[in-house]
Amino acid sequence: MKNTLVFFAFVLVAIVLPLRASADPGLRCEWRKVAFDTPVAFSAPQKAGMDAVTLLLPETAAPGSGRLEITLVSIPKAMREGMGMKSDDELAGYVKSTFLGTAKPAERTVERTFIGKKVAGGVQNVKIPRKAELTLFLIPLSGEDTLALALVRDAAVPADEAESVLGTISRTLTEIPEKKSE
Repeated sequence: MKNTLVFFAFVLVAIVLPLRASADPGLRCEWRKVAFDTPVAFSAPQKAGMDAVTLLLPETAAPGSGRLEITLVSIPKAMREGMGMKSDDELAGYVKSTFLGTAKPAERTVERTFIGKKVAGGVQNVKIPRKAELTLFLIPLSGEDTLALALVRDAAVPADEAESVLGTISRTLTEIPEKKSE
């Protein structure tokens, strides 16, 4: 009897609770043709432009005031070609000036793996709308589309919190069939 109780406790802790946590809609984000997990609950995606959304932590924060903010920008191949942006530097400049409020170049480079591909990203400190650190990656997707993924970390937030978020996103980011309605 005691062994049976121990077994059921193990099943509950090892199998059922992780399934419940991973099923939490606040920890999973699906937008356009990508999906990823976060280690903490962010807000639902909020429109940040024609082809962009922002997710905020805490969930109740206003844009520009979150402890952590994830911005996603969809850049289809046709849009990139139509705008004449051949280099990633040009594309990063467009994303930063249009959606992230800065035109400054990155201060240092970081590398992560997304969807099995090594991707170089840029990191820089920003002062507007508040002191924060901005990390931006341009992630290649199928069909020569690109996903711009930015994480803004408020200066008061420990770097390991942002690292946990980026690490989880980089491990779990996948392409999914794009939903027609948003």
